[in-house]
Amino acid sequence: MEVEILESASRPGGTIGSEAKSGAVHEWGPNGWLAGDTATDRLTERLGLGGELLAADPVSARRYVVLDDDLVEIPASALAFVRSPLLSAKGKIRLLAEPFIGRPGPAADESVAEFGRRRLGMEAVEHILDPILTGIYAGDVDRTSMAAAFPTVRALERDHGSLLRGAMARRRKAETGAKRLVSLRGGMGDLVSALADAMGNRLKLDTTVRSIAPLRSGGFRIASESGPDRTADFVVAAVPAHVLADLCADFLPGASGAAREISYAPAAVIETVHRRE
Repeated sequence: MEVEILESASRPGGTIGSEAKSGAVHEWGPNGWLAGDTATDRLTERLGLGGELLAADPVSARRYVVLDDDLVEIPASALAFVRSPLLSAKGKIRLLAEPFIGRPGPAADESVAEFGRRRLGMEAVEHILDPILTGIYAGDVDRTSMAAAFPTVRALERDHGSLLRGAMARRRKAETGAKRLVSLRGGMGDLVSALADAMGNRLKLDTTVRSIAPLRSGGFRIASESGPDRTADFVVAAVPAHVLADLCADFLPGASGAAREISYAPAAVIETVHRRE
């Protein structure tokens, strides 16, 4: 299969990029992936980066939310939870009722907020689920599908009838293939660089696609703002939804309209470096 990549920017990778500065590796976007027999694991091996894997420091499992202008750690144990100011006494009692909450019908697709209010209570949604969802997806708890955002958590309810019972069962099972967060020693930018090197001259930078049109004989004609038109049997469009909407408006109006309805949440990555002491 002959593959060619047309990239509008002057560098590959999109939001993935790394920069070494002030004694640390800073990530422009994603800072790792969940390893454990995934496509990314296999890709890094094929690119010869298997020896560059770096597991997340266990201390990074400590997470904080802002509550009343103060940083409050999300409790990692039952005892820490009892002592935590993250929820009021009423909120903690509601959370303890979670094992006795019934599950919905099989066809239900709840938002994260609906799922959380039903199983954990309003306080848990506002003080825990909302910050977690924002930190991961920059999303809206009332509009984000629980099944899409947190399928593993939803599976705990489906398989065990309770998040608490499900978490305890998983801990007892101690699955050997559990996923772990990993990255590369030089940052995620190394993955992009290795892919770009493997593509060679099949990667065309500074090449913005202006239009895509189906051909009567099959395949597509791709016009760009620089260089001649190209033809291809298949096109994979890895672009933002609003860009895709413009590219396919003439021959896929339904898909174009649906793509325009996809909203994007603005997000910024802010990293700080501190003296160890």
